[in-house]
Amino acid sequence: MTNALKKYKFIKRLPQGLKELAKNIIQLPAMVKERYRYCLSDKITKDEIVGQLRLLGVKDGSALFVHSSLSRLGFVKGGAKTVIDALLEVLGPEGTLVMPTFGWSPNETDTFDCRKSPSRLGAISETFRRRPGVLRSCHPTHSVAAFGPQAEFLVSEHMRSNTPFDHFSPYQKLLKLNGDILCLGVSIRFITFYHVYEDLNPDFPVRVYADQPLQVRVIDAAGKAAVMPIYYHRDDLAKSRIDHDRSVLARVKKYFDKKGIIKTARIGGRESYLLNSGEIIKALDDMLKEGKTIYAG
Repeated sequence: MTNALKKYKFIKRLPQGLKELAKNIIQLPAMVKERYRYCLSDKITKDEIVGQLRLLGVKDGSALFVHSSLSRLGFVKGGAKTVIDALLEVLGPEGTLVMPTFGWSPNETDTFDCRKSPSRLGAISETFRRRPGVLRSCHPTHSVAAFGPQAEFLVSEHMRSNTPFDHFSPYQKLLKLNGDILCLGVSIRFITFYHVYEDLNPDFPVRVYADQPLQVRVIDAAGKAAVMPIYYHRDDLAKSRIDHDRSVLARVKKYFDKKGIIKTARIGGRESYLLNSGEIIKALDDMLKEGKTIYAG
């Protein structure tokens, strides 16, 4: 029972159906306040985001992989488009912006269409995917969208990947570019790049992939269909991974802080984090030497 409900001790004595109803009614004011508090606050402008990104350390001309949440940033004037415009302005014409565009599930359809399958990682990601000139990698589970001089290099060979994060993938190519990773309004638990280290290390102590690949029908950017074998991350590992286990998140965050590889700044209504891809790999390697990974245990 949450702190907000502890004083309502009578709830414990109610039948189960009424208990859930009572909880929902009591928590409704807080839920409404949380839902609309950004709408009642000052609007965040593009210029403010640009200034905050530069203070955080986003570099002109860099390759930048962005995990994001529009709602967590606050009430942004112009919405997702404003955030994307701000990112592109800070990166400049020589920079390349990259975002994850995950969303395909074998439980819903047997085909991943690079041109049409939506991203389900929030408004910023989906708006970016649909932006003119943006390229998308052809991979059912871990596609990315990219815009800028390095976009084609990053996305062009993902369909050849044996595993989502191998040397054909945008993730290892981002490492070759010494790219940075930005958590814009979200925790570092959402960083997908961690899995690159697993694919780079044949002796990684955790078996992260299922034994047999799925055979998935894909349609590439040119509209050509093919069957692609993909290795899925094991579902039974998810609960012990950094994105689900808070103790693992705290351990990794503390280690990264000790190594001094996280830059932090408040952008909009939340803390945002900037890390370098190469420094992440080095830190994960040092962690493994101490018997620690992004999995519990």
